[in-house]
Amino acid sequence: MQSQLRAQGILVRHFMMPRTEHFLRVSIGTEEEMKQFVEAYEVISKQMIGST
Repeated sequence: MQSQLRAQGILVRHFMMPRTEHFLRVSIGTEEEMKQFVEAYEVISKQMIGST
């Protein structure tokens, strides 16, 4: 998911904490950034679900 978000222009930073390796932490500043993230996330999620 991380590399796919980057490919969609969403900046993602690796955040490693104990017991969080299967989670994605997202910080978003503006409403426009939130919209961009949601759109990219939905596209990637559909692709991932379709490939399983």
